[in-house]
Amino acid sequence: MWDLGACKGINVSKNALMRASAACDSCKRAKGTRAPFPISTRTVKKRLALVCVDVIGPLEEGTGDNGEKYTLTIVDAATRKVWAIPVATKANALPAFIEWGKRVQNETGEILTVVRSDNGKEFVNRQFKEWAKELGVWWETTTPYTSQQNGVVERWNRTLQDRMRAMLVSSGLGNTFWPHAMRAAAYVLNRTPRLKEQGRIPQRDWTGQPVNLSNLRVFGCLCWPLVQSGQREGKLSERRVPAIFLGYGESVKGWLVYIPTKSTHRRGYSRDVLFDEQRRYQDVPVPRQTATLDEILDWHEEWTLVEENNGSADTAGSVGAGIRNTEASPEQVADGGRDGGTEQVAVVPASGPPE
Repeated sequence: MWDLGACKGINVSKNALMRASAACDSCKRAKGTRAPFPISTRTVKKRLALVCVDVIGPLEEGTGDNGEKYTLTIVDAATRKVWAIPVATKANALPAFIEWGKRVQNETGEILTVVRSDNGKEFVNRQFKEWAKELGVWWETTTPYTSQQNGVVERWNRTLQDRMRAMLVSSGLGNTFWPHAMRAAAYVLNRTPRLKEQGRIPQRDWTGQPVNLSNLRVFGCLCWPLVQSGQREGKLSERRVPAIFLGYGESVKGWLVYIPTKSTHRRGYSRDVLFDEQRRYQDVPVPRQTATLDEILDWHEEWTLVEENNGSADTAGSVGAGIRNTEASPEQVADGGRDGGTEQVAVVPASGPPE
């Protein structure tokens, strides 16, 4: 300010002020900021040359069916393909990563070269070091509290969580379904063009083949999987049942469906599925209750006893609602359609027999 003539009464040069400010310990204590992060110029063009990993969680709001509370996220730096693997604990992240590494190396024929992670205990341990040393994998770690150095996977983490929440909200499913939503989000993201990179698609860059989008469906929508012949109860049983669409199979050519009404094997993959993407499972009306012949005869016997005890057809009609009497005509008796007399016809209500 003195150099600009904005004040008077002090005669200190600009250089002297700068030297005094640089040597001020109080300013260092009070005004400390982080150094800017340089733009990375490192370019990776080969699959598995650099893989970035991280763990999301815990997600305490809803535990998955298999106890999942965390998600291991893996991003291939060259293609930007992402894998989302829900796990129960952080300790499960390393075994899941090692299994993933074996699978993708067999799939691609490429060698995993560099792995970048933070300093979390799930990766900074003897088991991981021994695995990396055995395979000749170079292991990079970020400095503490510097997630920006692993920015590739950090950005995908946010995108995955945003998509996962949106899928749960739109589907109306509970929080316990988050592992399915997370995997479905990763599947869709891998098939979504990246506008900042001239429309490149991770899955296409990974496989070198055009991406087929014909199997994409709305997560959580109503679907109707075919009941296979070996699972049917009889010739009159339903051929399709209402279910909830939960995702895709990476190694299975089919869709993952969930049938809430089944007591066992509620989840499974099927290729014979009809989709109603405008509706949810909750929109399907409850089917009318059916009854076997033995059940109808048992109810008829109970209602007959009530009628005899009350001694009034009107009373029995009010208690045994759903019974009507029909007289057979002589022609019907001659045809053998009825034995004559009174026929008891039971109409079973949707809520079951009256108590």
